[in-house]
Amino acid sequence: MTPSRLQRISCIVVVAIFALFSSATAARAQPEFLTQPQTAALSTAAKASPEFVEGLAKELGSTPEQAAGAAGVLFTIAKSLMKPEDFAQVEKTVPGMSALLAAVPADVAGTSGGSAAAPASMPLTPGFASSSSSASAVTTPAPGVPITASNWIGSAISGFMKMGIKPDMIAKAVPYLSGYLKKHGTAGLGSLLGGLLKTPK
Repeated sequence: MTPSRLQRISCIVVVAIFALFSSATAARAQPEFLTQPQTAALSTAAKASPEFVEGLAKELGSTPEQAAGAAGVLFTIAKSLMKPEDFAQVEKTVPGMSALLAAVPADVAGTSGGSAAAPASMPLTPGFASSSSSASAVTTPAPGVPITASNWIGSAISGFMKMGIKPDMIAKAVPYLSGYLKKHGTAGLGSLLGGLLKTPK
């Protein structure tokens, strides 16, 4: 076997090993605490609304599955804050809404379970809290306490973290959701969502 041919074979082997390692790394990128059904539900949600999810993923710089999870968490919170008739309009505007909501486990958006404080070392993003605010003071509602306009941000942070999504993506996700509703629904609907999902002063 000639040296040049040996070199070509070596290169092929190296490329194959690199590809295998990359795929394994990508597989591990999915949070280990998500169960197989949850992972499958996120994948289904991403496919149920490809245009919406891909646009959000591009905005967040995330995977489609993470974008679907982010949208699911925020829409779950919005559903608890909106009048049924208003959220019905949101459902009509966003394709695959049922899949997005189904991809979020019941306890992820702070709808059950104990109070979950955001880590003190994790700063809240601009537009959601002043620089003097303490991230450790942001908590999810306690069991039995409904999500409100004043505590939703804690639920969102907790939900994002539980699903392996960086909480700082909330600042980009909310405007995208609001803008999508304005473009594909009505300006009033988009403004309603944007007005609900903001941190009280």
